[in-house]
Amino acid sequence: MKKLILLFLFPFFLNAQPPSNHIKLSFSNPVILELGYERPVQQDKSVLINLRAGLHDFSDNFGFPKGESYALTIGFRNYLHPTKTLNAFYIEGELGAGLTNTSASRYLGTEEVLFGFSVVDVPFYARGSAEVIVGHFGINLGYQKRWNAFSLDFGLGMQYNTPLEGEQYIPLSDGSNVPFPAYIKGFTPKAYFGIGFAF
Repeated sequence: MKKLILLFLFPFFLNAQPPSNHIKLSFSNPVILELGYERPVQQDKSVLINLRAGLHDFSDNFGFPKGESYALTIGFRNYLHPTKTLNAFYIEGELGAGLTNTSASRYLGTEEVLFGFSVVDVPFYARGSAEVIVGHFGINLGYQKRWNAFSLDFGLGMQYNTPLEGEQYIPLSDGSNVPFPAYIKGFTPKAYFGIGFAF
């Protein structure tokens, strides 16, 4: 009897739509990790919500990052295939906001310091940091390939960042200031790769 019921239901399984809810883990440049949730609102359109954490600007002498960011972003995707749900090339508009910390330094010269029985020239810097609420908006072009409960998602984009609240520059200890880097104020390119799980 069980075999007969399964045989009767088999055609319905063939026509069943794949799962609609997607949980995604994405990586983008320079060192940004995103945990997201994507859900279709129409067969060829979806909304993607991401929690993002990133490290930025490894330009100091020791290679440590000079900035970190945390943001919430919302993407609106339009898939370019009218009948494949979340499984085609897409264009995505993206909006977001979050907290960014950054620091900077400026070389001022050297100071003579007595070290043991000798005098050593030590470099001297003016340093400073800032904490800023940053808004983001951008556009992404990508492709998502889906196999029922698993998907790969990758693409390229451009994002514009602007300070919404807080300092408008990085103040330094000598009273001068440094302009914000592009990940706080300006355009940044984006390349990303993600793995998704559907349910």
